[in-house]
Formats: sequence, structure tokens, C-alpha cells
Amino acid sequence: MSSRFAVAFAAAACLATAATPGRSEEVDCGELVSNVEMTECQHRHYEVVDKELNRVYGLALASIAKQEHLTATQRSDWEDAFRRAQRSWVAFKEVDCGEMIGWEWYEGSGMALESWTCLVERTEQRTKEIQSRYLGE
Repeated sequence: MSSRFAVAFAAAACLATAATPGRSEEVDCGELVSNVEMTECQHRHYEVVDKELNRVYGLALASIAKQEHLTATQRSDWEDAFRRAQRSWVAFKEVDCGEMIGWEWYEGSGMALESWTCLVERTEQRTKEIQSRYLGE
């Protein structure tokens, strides 16, 4: 078993919670045994963390708009650059967790689970980056 699969299995076998101030959404993967069940649970976990990323992304855009030391044009340019950076990150994440995982796990039964786990990990990392850089969290 590869270490990445072990991480994927551990992630699917635990209680997955997206940390959202004042609320939390849980995906309970604790009783699952089949690869299909674990994959579906990781998919649900991804939906939760992706929703949180989108919330944080919106807050970051709002924080840029509030930078009064910049002109309206500068704020707009910064927002555009941030949007481009996010679109580039999404493209990277999709290839890294899709096509790359596909080649690494070619014909392997854990490919889908590993792909969803990769998406969860990348999305959680990006959320933390945005929180740190733009929201001071």
C-alpha cells in the first residue's frame, strides 16, 4: 500500500469537518469499509471543503475591495490578478488530482479515492493560504 493511499484511507475513515467560523458541516466516514463507500464519502468531503474555499475566496475579494490606500483602479487590478491566480490554481488542482493521479494509479482500484483525497488536500491547503494572506487567520 502506498503512503498516499494510506493517507487517503485514513482521511476517508475519519470524521471530516470543514472549519467554518460559527458552524461546521460534517461528513461521517467512520463506518465505511468498501472502496466505493470511501470514495463517495471523500467526494462529499470535497464538496464541503470546496464550499468553504469559495466562502473564504469571497471574503478575500471583499478585503481587497476595502483597501482604501489604493485607488479604485489599483483595487480592480489586484482583484483581477487574484481571480487569475485562483483560476490558475484551479487548473493546476484539476490536472494534479485528475490526470496525474490517473497515471500514477493506472488501472488501480484506489484511483478515484486517491483523486478525491488529493482534491480535498489541495483545497484545504488553498483555503488556509487565502485565509493567511488576505484575512489574517
